[in-house]
Amino acid sequence: MLRHLFKLIWKKKKTHFLLMVEIFFSFLILFGIFSALIYYARNYSRDSGIKAEDVWVISCDFKTDSDSLRTIYAKQIVDVIRPVSEIESATVMSFNVPYEYSSMTNGMEYQDRRVQAEHILVDEYYPAVMGLTVNEGRWFNSADRVPGKYMPIVITGSVREKLFGTGNAVGEIVSDNRKVIGVVNDYKFQSDYLADQPAFFQQRSGDWQILVKVRTNQPGLLETRLARTIAGAAKEWPFEIRHLDKMKQSRNRTVFVPVLIGLIVGGFLVFNVALGLMGVLWQAIQQRREEIGIRRAIGASASGIVMQFLGEAWVLTAFSILLGIFLAVQFPILRLFDLDAQIYILAIVTAVVSIFALVTACAWYPSRQAAEILPATALHEN
Repeated sequence: MLRHLFKLIWKKKKTHFLLMVEIFFSFLILFGIFSALIYYARNYSRDSGIKAEDVWVISCDFKTDSDSLRTIYAKQIVDVIRPVSEIESATVMSFNVPYEYSSMTNGMEYQDRRVQAEHILVDEYYPAVMGLTVNEGRWFNSADRVPGKYMPIVITGSVREKLFGTGNAVGEIVSDNRKVIGVVNDYKFQSDYLADQPAFFQQRSGDWQILVKVRTNQPGLLETRLARTIAGAAKEWPFEIRHLDKMKQSRNRTVFVPVLIGLIVGGFLVFNVALGLMGVLWQAIQQRREEIGIRRAIGASASGIVMQFLGEAWVLTAFSILLGIFLAVQFPILRLFDLDAQIYILAIVTAVVSIFALVTACAWYPSRQAAEILPATALHEN
């Protein structure tokens, strides 16, 4: 039976060429959509390592390029806001705040391994504000401010994996002058939908951004009071107070909206293919009414007619997606877009199942209609 179906479809390959092309491109579209959805869903399910709730970002323009002056000015701001009862903790960091569109990267080397990582300048209060957990070693303390032979750094889990694998990381020297003193949990500072990017922390106070952890049931009133307090110390410095959780939501939308648009467009294209497939099958049945009548007259059952047309649709689909599967398999082999092979493999399987389910749904009703054709009626019409 299967061999007969393959021969039948192969003989009609020119007739079904356009339909096969549509199914082929539908498979590629679904493969791309499912790859993106699986990638984003897997990233979203993982802990970001950052507790953005109740964290506010205070950005001050100190109107100077002097690091020493920025340190003094930032300390003045922190000193006036720390006594506020609703402020749990305050920290000073570099301009590359989580979920911001700013970045500062540096290369890190260990033996023959190299990784490009986000370089973040922080102080000893950063984990208390951001909710970071130190898994190995320790965080910075005041003693680390004393200049030494090596610069102490804390790395994220992704840096640890890329540079040290399963080996020990704490106490190792990277890039000749940096000593790892601790490893924190994952640190997804770009978006919940994006993978954890390599990053490392260096202790240094007084840069561009002040982060505070607040504890209040009336954020509007606290923000107004905090703004007045800062204005009294900021003098002529412009400043802005932003909520980190809202920055996170905005960045998440920016990342996911293009995927959502692609999903809608791809779904519309696949829907059009489904309509075309149903129309082609309907027309094929009308053209083969005599054949159906003869098959019924010699004893073919209604279920046999249904399976005949479903089988033809499945074989046609198999021919159509063979090239698509071959192309899709190249993605994990060549590691395109630097995604895990599991994502591509799962996307291929999901796309294949979806295409066959779609074809089955489109072919089911025309096949049932064909099975209801009476032999006498079909032969009389012809």
